[in-house]
Amino acid sequence: MEKSIISHISEKANIPQEDVLTRINDKMNEFSGLVSEEGAAYLIAKEMGVDLNTETQKKDLKIENIVSGMRSVSIKAGIVEITQLNNFNKSDGSIGRVQNLILGDETGTIRMSLWDDQTELITKIKKGDSIEIKNAYSKDNNRGLVELRLGKKTIVKSLLGNPVKVIAQTGVVQNTRTPIFLVKQDGVKYEIEGTVLQWFTKNAFFYVCPTCNKRVTSHEGNVYTCEEHGEVTAIKHMVISTIIDDGSASIRCVFFRDIATKLIGTENINNYEELDGLSGTVLGKYINVKGRSKYNTFFNALELIVEDFSEVNVSEKLKNMVEVN
Repeated sequence: MEKSIISHISEKANIPQEDVLTRINDKMNEFSGLVSEEGAAYLIAKEMGVDLNTETQKKDLKIENIVSGMRSVSIKAGIVEITQLNNFNKSDGSIGRVQNLILGDETGTIRMSLWDDQTELITKIKKGDSIEIKNAYSKDNNRGLVELRLGKKTIVKSLLGNPVKVIAQTGVVQNTRTPIFLVKQDGVKYEIEGTVLQWFTKNAFFYVCPTCNKRVTSHEGNVYTCEEHGEVTAIKHMVISTIIDDGSASIRCVFFRDIATKLIGTENINNYEELDGLSGTVLGKYINVKGRSKYNTFFNALELIVEDFSEVNVSEKLKNMVEVN
């Protein structure tokens, strides 16, 4: 980590640099090594009200060091995935567009949302390309996950002939797989593996404002209102909660939107009856899950907000275990 970041925090917070280093080390210990030194520095700066954006302008960040609230974020990343274009009706009667990129480097992945005219970027890039992004900003989405957004001064350019090593392409994982009974801290990225024992489809469908992407209030006659934009033509999304068990403990894992669609294996679900009919394809799955822990006040327990998952071939896993032993 650059000394300039430490000195910047020290100067703005009016504390010795040694104290800054101590706080950074304490933060890394708090997160059991699942946050980098630089990531811990950004968290400390955020807690102390210190703006590090002047520092981020000087160099590219790694994805693992991006936290919510950053401005002037610059990264080099590979395009891991491009989601389908989603058209929606805006409150003024015009048609809106939204599309997402999943970006990755050797430290992790992050979603970048493209809105309306920004989606034209997709015509110039493809999955597997590497790009450089300058002057983007980061924020929490309505799933509590950090994502990148493009601002008016954001520049995106191709890195032809200079590919970025990407976690999803190399098979390298960001975090070592953790037994569920050791998932004990809020706001930490974990990787777990286990069997889907239960799923909960009550209130699986929710509606958001097509302009600000926040949840809307429903009324009779399929009328929806947004606090900020009034009556809108809402977009329907899906959320599915599951209980996953690995033999050491169990934990609630929450799958939102395209991740929920991936879990059930289809986008063509119109009602709860159709959704419940898919229980046999979901329950009993043995999956590897990557997500961020979040404290659920209703259940008084930690849960994982799923960022991605993959099915595990149990037979192949057992075969490998036997060969190792």
